[in-house]
Parts: sequence; structure tokens; C-alpha cells
Amino acid sequence: MRALAIALCFCLLGTMACERRRRIQSKLITASATGSGQVLDGMQFESARRVAREQGKEAMKARNPQRLRQLRTWVEDRASVPIFPAEDLAALDAAIACLEQTATPSEIAQQLAAAKTSKLAEAAGVACEPLPPE
Repeated sequence: MRALAIALCFCLLGTMACERRRRIQSKLITASATGSGQVLDGMQFESARRVAREQGKEAMKARNPQRLRQLRTWVEDRASVPIFPAEDLAALDAAIACLEQTATPSEIAQQLAAAKTSKLAEAAGVACEPLPPE
């Protein structure tokens, strides 16, 4: 009887340890694109998102489509989940299309309307405005 109680104890401890490991792993985001096996926790993930948004705003202000394309690639491939939500990606795409003149103004307006809740929407709108005459 005592051996059965000890075996049951070990079984319960093993189950609890597995559940704890699963909860910890679910809080981490694996950065598979880096190839380094790095893992981002929630704070690092939010920092990466914030810095990427700042870089996007700077590139839009500088009207630099090459930097925007590089940023677009980076935010999609950085982690196992996208760093930007869909609205931010739509604003980024609108700014790229506008600066490269690959879309009509009405298409760009539709993209910006879809991205109205984005933190990049305002900067994308400014990047799409014509430059003032010198």
C-alpha cells in the first residue's frame, strides 16, 4: 500500500512539473528566424514592436521606401508570430506603395482606411502627402 502511495505521489509531481513547463513555454515566443534559438519574453517582444514602429515612422518621415521594405521583411520574419498587427502592416504597405508609386491614390486611401487604428497610420498618411514646393 505504501509503495502505491509513493508511486501515485511521483506521478502527480511529474504531471505538475509538465504543466508548469508548458505554461512557461507558452509565455515565450521563439525567434526562429534568427537561427540562434533566442527566445523573446513578453517585455522583449513589446520592446521589439516599439522600436520597429519608431524605425517605421522615421523611414516614413525620410520617405525611404527601401528602409520600409527592409522593416516589412524584418517584422514578418523576426519571430514565430508577427511583431506588427495587421493594421500596422497595412499602414507600412500603404507607405511603401505610395513612395514607390505602385498604387493609385484611391488604392492607397483604401489601405490607409483599413489601417486607421494603426500606430503607423498617421506617419503613413504624411509620407503619402505631396512634398511642398521648394
